[in-house]
Amino acid sequence: MLDIKYVREHLDEVAEAMKNRHASFDPEQFSALDVQRRELIAEEEALQAERNRISKQIGALMGQGKKDEAEAAKEQVRQINEKLEAASAARTEADDALNALLMSVPNLCDASTPIGEDEDDNPEVRRWGTPRDFAAEGFEAQAHWDLGPALNIIDFERGVKLAENEKEVLLLELFPLVAKGFLTDMKKKAYAANKPAEAPAEEKKAAEKKSVKITGNTVNAPLPGRILEIKVKEGDEVAEGQEVAVLEAMKMENTITSNYKGRVKQLFVQPGDTVATDAPLIELE
Repeated sequence: MLDIKYVREHLDEVAEAMKNRHASFDPEQFSALDVQRRELIAEEEALQAERNRISKQIGALMGQGKKDEAEAAKEQVRQINEKLEAASAARTEADDALNALLMSVPNLCDASTPIGEDEDDNPEVRRWGTPRDFAAEGFEAQAHWDLGPALNIIDFERGVKLAENEKEVLLLELFPLVAKGFLTDMKKKAYAANKPAEAPAEEKKAAEKKSVKITGNTVNAPLPGRILEIKVKEGDEVAEGQEVAVLEAMKMENTITSNYKGRVKQLFVQPGDTVATDAPLIELE
């Protein structure tokens, strides 16, 4: 939204810019609302000052035993409060009307922007390379909602289950390095800002008592969350890159894959368990 002071001081410039953008803007309406708003603010502040002045006198009059004069001053304050309430309501209405007008005004274009009716009037500044003629090549371009599921990088069905609308779920297999680095860091920050309640004391004590001896390679949790599914069992052979678990974090399902090849020696978690970052989930031998 444009700053009201800027619009007030550059009204002709803004009006001309809106005309060039084919945007609806009435400078006379803005000026009228702006003047009305400032007058109502001045009236409101004057009433507040008068009320404060008389209110201070009431205590002094009561102290001097001038009860009748004090009561008259109280009546004046009551009448001012009624006027002040009406003035405040009128000022709020003027504020809302002016804000609504400013919210409908788009940003100003740069001075170098060409003026035209539509995108066809944009001048071509430079061109790099030669655009491909897909029709001549016999290639039919596809929309992302067709390519995503075909390449197994977007899962609309899972998104519907998670958010009850068609949000896209990017599978972590697509970004093996990003998932371990930048993406994980971002999710950690989001988790810290929306950290769920800690587990009951009894559950924490039980977890502390549980001692696990690890001798092989482990598949660890990349971020805090809740285990939704364990896709292997003890004794299963696991290939490097194989999906072994699904972790829910920040209302997103994250597929966890194994970085190692081996046989499942033991499982440390089960569906429903809450885990911390780097918590061991599966041991391989």
